[in-house]
Amino acid sequence: MNGTSYHVRFWEIRANKSATSPGKAISYTVRWTVAGRERSKTYAKSAQAKNWLSDLRQAAKDGSRSISRRAFRYRC
Repeated sequence: MNGTSYHVRFWEIRANKSATSPGKAISYTVRWTVAGRERSKTYAKSAQAKNWLSDLRQAAKDGSRSISRRAFRYRC
């Protein structure tokens, strides 16, 4: 096997709330899995997280790994 997987799943962006300011999001986490292995990336701004998730979905749709080799890397 060449270590590549096309079994990708995405979750909605999760807003991480501040403990000191209830109701205010302080960061946003994008979560996805590749071949059953969970991955995540956290951003300070909602727009950054949305952009990354969009890029990941487009790369998965195209069957491309050009968005980020580390994002889709899976080793057996």
